[in-house]
Amino acid sequence: MKRILILLSSTVLLATLACHRHSAIVGSWHEVNGKDAISFSQDGTYNATMAWGPAAVPTPLSGKYRLEGHTISLTSSRNPSDSMTCDFKIDGDEMTLTYTMGGMVKINGTTARFKRL
Repeated sequence: MKRILILLSSTVLLATLACHRHSAIVGSWHEVNGKDAISFSQDGTYNATMAWGPAAVPTPLSGKYRLEGHTISLTSSRNPSDSMTCDFKIDGDEMTLTYTMGGMVKINGTTARFKRL
């Protein structure tokens, strides 16, 4: 009985932590010194406008996101080459993204700081 209670408690704790981490990213974010904006929904979808190319043309993106540890994968519903993977860190109302696989939109290794709206 004690083992079952411990197992059940551990499962509830892990589920709570996963939901908390997921909910920390949910909301609208705007790049501090740039033009990028991104919104994450609780259902695992995102909508974004990101500057693309040398002329920093605002490009709309949308699709699904997936969190794994401190990594977020953004899968574009429009064009798979627009998909990207980033390391992220959230500190209060600030989020830092480091593009580890920027796809066609961002340069690998670059970093952007966002503020929650």
